[in-house]
Amino acid sequence: VQAGRLDHRLVQALQAGKNVMVMNNGLTASLNFNLVIPAGLTVQFQGNLNTNGYTVTGAGNLRVYGDYTVSNGNITVPTQVGGALTISAPTTIIKDTHVAGNINVNAATTVSNGVHVCSNGTLYVNSTLDIYGHVQAANVQANANINIYSNNTLLVFGNLEINAPAAVTVGGVIGSTTYTGALTMGGAGTIKGNGSLVVNYGTLTLST
Repeated sequence: VQAGRLDHRLVQALQAGKNVMVMNNGLTASLNFNLVIPAGLTVQFQGNLNTNGYTVTGAGNLRVYGDYTVSNGNITVPTQVGGALTISAPTTIIKDTHVAGNINVNAATTVSNGVHVCSNGTLYVNSTLDIYGHVQAANVQANANINIYSNNTLLVFGNLEINAPAAVTVGGVIGSTTYTGALTMGGAGTIKGNGSLVVNYGTLTLST
């Protein structure tokens, strides 16, 4: 499917029960409709994808070989990204998301219970990140608050940089529920910066 005809040929192919590869190598495809991927099918973009205010839903899988920008809705299908993932609108991640590059959290984001979000690059947190599942990254730069409400942990293999006024908080109380959290430094990196690290309920594990 050519990138310029997403709304017509892509939908027809999915309705026919076919996997779809969008040949937008080196280019950015912008959605102009809500994409629904049926169970058992995969939509693969060879270049970049911007949701452009629309949503990607369904029971299938999404692969983006370039950069993926989520500008509306949630991540509700298993997602693989070969470049960077940028979240530019409030988002809840409810399916596993694996990113080869950096993750840029530019809007309030929640990682749901049982969900794995993994980055081989740096996780840049520029807006509040609430973690109820598992998040791991080579490095983390917290320019906004990170709240860890999961024992399934935030795992940092390299450096954790916390820049004021941001805080990384392990565990907390929301309403009448107490959440324990876990932060694990899994490599030879350091915790640095002029922000705050607070352990309320849970564990902080430093590598040796």
